[in-house]
Amino acid sequence: MKITFLNSYRKSGGNIVHRYAVTGTPAELERYEQVQGDYYTTDENTGKPLFFTNNATLGKVAELQFSNDGTRVYAVNPQATMLESLANQFGTGSFGDAIRQQAAQAMIQQVLGMQTVVAQQQIVSSPVAAIPVAEDDAAPFTE
Repeated sequence: MKITFLNSYRKSGGNIVHRYAVTGTPAELERYEQVQGDYYTTDENTGKPLFFTNNATLGKVAELQFSNDGTRVYAVNPQATMLESLANQFGTGSFGDAIRQQAAQAMIQQVLGMQTVVAQQQIVSSPVAAIPVAEDDAAPFTE
């Protein structure tokens, strides 16, 4: 199944909740309704089932999966999981830290729905003309 971000809101206790629309096959959606039980909710405008989470790493679109025993559902961001695994392979050395930094940047861009922007900095070297200085610092320079 797939979930697509709709909006976020802040609960009275201060926690931010993210609301997603759920899509899948008719069999998946029926199973989702059964697993959610009393917590099953649909969008009042579209009639689509909804999924709520406080997990901000899911981004605009993520996967919704059933637990191995089929009694729960959970959302996953496959890209975030792969980035975490890659960073863990290289430990806490400088290469692992560099991967973590790039992974964090990629996740933030994905969550915000931004396109990756690579900024390149150009250094332009130009000669600077010498500025004449008066021998007496107190007096202005005159020719």
